[in-house]
Amino acid sequence: FNSLLSLYASCVRGRNLRVTPTLQRLLPYEVLLAVITDRRLNRESHLDVPRQCVRIVRDLYVDNDLFDGPGDIVEAHPMMVVLKSVRKWGNVPTLAERRMLTTRYLREQQAADQPDWTRFDELKEYLLSFLMQTLSQDATRIKQNAMVLELVQLVYELLRSGFYKAPELRRLMSPMLRLLDGREDVTGLEGEEEARARYGKVATIRCNTVLLMESKRVLCEVFQLICTIRLDIRLSMLLGMYRSVVEEDGSGVREADPSEVRRIMSKAATA
Repeated sequence: FNSLLSLYASCVRGRNLRVTPTLQRLLPYEVLLAVITDRRLNRESHLDVPRQCVRIVRDLYVDNDLFDGPGDIVEAHPMMVVLKSVRKWGNVPTLAERRMLTTRYLREQQAADQPDWTRFDELKEYLLSFLMQTLSQDATRIKQNAMVLELVQLVYELLRSGFYKAPELRRLMSPMLRLLDGREDVTGLEGEEEARARYGKVATIRCNTVLLMESKRVLCEVFQLICTIRLDIRLSMLLGMYRSVVEEDGSGVREADPSEVRRIMSKAATA
């Protein structure tokens, strides 16, 4: 059964348009979510099953379009984390107030092809809970570490597709930073190793340090996306402050003097 799940996950990787519509019909998201969140399957001895389902959800539903049939896309999931250097002047106040990624805001303004932004909320709560319970990693707990790797890859794809807002990211920061830190990680079979051996590559049936380092590599990519989102939001806030200054008297747009520009930049730097 586990091998079959692995085969399904491999079939849809990379947005396989030939296989995806069929597997979305055969493997409904609700069924996969029930398997992932089932407490009985979340025992370490059974973690391979929900782990494979996380892979399928990531490749079949998050990093993929949703289909009603072959070639019939009902919900598109494009890359959303893009730094926009240009904004419509009329959108600036709303973007600054809501502190929202520009591409996510523009997508929400489209009447057609609107994704269900709450579709993965229960899944996001599950992965947050799982990561918060992982205070550190032990290289001998291979199934646990493999699950952590799948979950941080899921975070990356959810973030890349625009399914996280700023408040949700703030909740994720602490467990992700703790995992990235790694000072409490155990990388040896006996829990003790020489300083040089701590950074060595080990991949056996009893101990696997590659899973730990892969998780940290993906976490670095997640934080790169978060930095892009933060920069996009801060640019909107800066433009919002500038607009409030140049239009504060209600007489229309005027040119800000140098002292006002310096004040705006100083305020934006601490926002």
